[in-house]
Amino acid sequence: MTESQPGTSSDETALRDAAAWMVRIAAPGSGAADREALRRWLAEHPRNLAAMDLVERSWRVAGDLERTPGIQAERARARRLRLATAADAPRRQRLWLAPAAGAGALALAAALALALFPPVNYGLGATHRTAMGQSLETSLPDGSRVRLNTDTELHIDYGWLGRHVALTRGEAEFVVAHGDPRAFTVSVNGIEVRATGTVFTVRDMGEGTRVFLLEGGVRILNDGDDITLAVLRPGERAELDRSGIVALAPADAAAERAWLAGQLLFRDTPLPDALAEFARYTHVDVQVAPPLRGLSVSGVYRATDLQAFLDAVSRIHPVGWRQIGPGRVMLEPGPADKGP
Repeated sequence: MTESQPGTSSDETALRDAAAWMVRIAAPGSGAADREALRRWLAEHPRNLAAMDLVERSWRVAGDLERTPGIQAERARARRLRLATAADAPRRQRLWLAPAAGAGALALAAALALALFPPVNYGLGATHRTAMGQSLETSLPDGSRVRLNTDTELHIDYGWLGRHVALTRGEAEFVVAHGDPRAFTVSVNGIEVRATGTVFTVRDMGEGTRVFLLEGGVRILNDGDDITLAVLRPGERAELDRSGIVALAPADAAAERAWLAGQLLFRDTPLPDALAEFARYTHVDVQVAPPLRGLSVSGVYRATDLQAFLDAVSRIHPVGWRQIGPGRVMLEPGPADKGP
C-alpha cells in the first residue's frame, strides 16, 4: 500500500470554505439564518461534510497548539503539505459549533489537517486483483472489508475527504465499517455507488453494472453530474447499462452471494446463462447446440468444476457433451461422450 498522489483543488476549496464557515458560525451575532445557510452548504455535497469534520477537529487541536512553544515551525511544516487524493465525503448531518478562536488558530486549523491526522486511514492507495478462478479477502485501513471474486481488479484510494474504490473489472463485495465520517464510494462504468455502514456487491458486467444490497442502504449516481439513478433497499438489485437505464427488483440473496463460498446457485436458469457464469471461472469454451438453448437448470455447483456441472446436466436431461478441441466442449442432445 502506498501513499496517494496530491489532492484535487475541489478538496482544497472545501477545506477553505469549511474554515470560513467555522468563523461565521462562531462569530458574535451568528444566528438561525447562518445555521440554516450552513446546513444548506453541508447538503450540497458529501465532500463538504467531511471537510467540516476535519477542519473542526483541526481547529480544536490548533487552539491548544497556539500556546505551545515551537508552533511557528509546525505551521511552516504543515503549510508545505498538500491534501491527499479524495473522492467523496459522508452524509452525516451534524452542526459543528466551534469554540471562539483567533484568526491565527483558524488558518492553522486548515493547514494542520494533514499534520494532526497523519495517514493511518488517510492518504492511502492500493491495488488488488485476482486471476480467473481465484478469490481474495482483505481488510481496508478503516476496518472495512472487501472480498474479490474471480478475475477482479480494483484500486483503493483513501483520502482526507473520502474513501473511494475504482472497480476496473470483475466483482467484489464490500462490508463498510461504521463510524468513519467520510463517504465510501465505488465507481464503475461511469456510475458511482455511495454508501456508509452497509454490505453490498458491485459487478462489472462488461456492457453494464449490477449492484446488490444485502444490508444498509446505497445510492447509485452518475459519476459526472451526481444525478441519482437509484436508491436500493436491503434485498434489492439494480442493473444498469451504459446509458444509465436501471432495472430495480428484489433479488435472491443466496444466489447473489453463493460465490463467496466458491459456488454457483441456479434456480430454473437458462442453460446458456449458467454456462456464462462458469465461463468466469474457467477457460473452457462450451458451445451449446440450438435445440438445448431453451433448457433450464437448477442446483448448487462448485464454480471451478465445470465437468461436474456437465455431468449433472447429462444425468438429469437427455444431453451429452464431448470435447471438440483443446479447451472446447460441445453440449448436444444425446449421451455424454468424454470429458474436456
